[in-house]
Amino acid sequence: MPTRRIHPSRLLLAADLSATDLQALDDWLALAQVLSIHDRELLRRLGFYERDQQFLAHLTVELGEIADRELSALSESMLRRVRSLSPMYRDLARTTLTRLQDKPADVRWWVPQDIDAPPSTEPVTQARIGFTREGVDRVLADL
Repeated sequence: MPTRRIHPSRLLLAADLSATDLQALDDWLALAQVLSIHDRELLRRLGFYERDQQFLAHLTVELGEIADRELSALSESMLRRVRSLSPMYRDLARTTLTRLQDKPADVRWWVPQDIDAPPSTEPVTQARIGFTREGVDRVLADL
C-alpha cells in the first residue's frame, strides 16, 4: 500500500527534526487533510483517528520546541494542519501555535535598528558643570 511509505516512523520524534523530516511530515499531514475532505472513511481505515492521534500529540509538542527561525513558518503550517485534523489535540495544537508565534525574535545586538522616535530638535541647555578653562589647562599640564 503506497501510504505506508509516506507514514512517518515514531522513531522520527526521538531525534531533532531536520528540514527534510519536517517537509516529509508536512506532506503526510497534507495527504491526511485531502483524505479527510474527500475520503474520511479511508483515513479512518488507515488508523489515522486511532493510532496516529498520539503521534500527532507528540509531533505538536516537538514542533513547539523547534528553535530554528527558518523552520518556524513550516512548523506553524503543520500545527494548523494538526489543529484541523485532530479533534482530540486541537487545543494543544492551538496553544503550541500561539506559543510559537509569541516567541521573541532572535535579537542580535549588532544589527542596527531604528529608534522609536526621532531625536528632539530642542537645543541642549548649557548648564555649568563646574569646570573652567583654567582648571582643565592645569590638569592637562600635570599629565
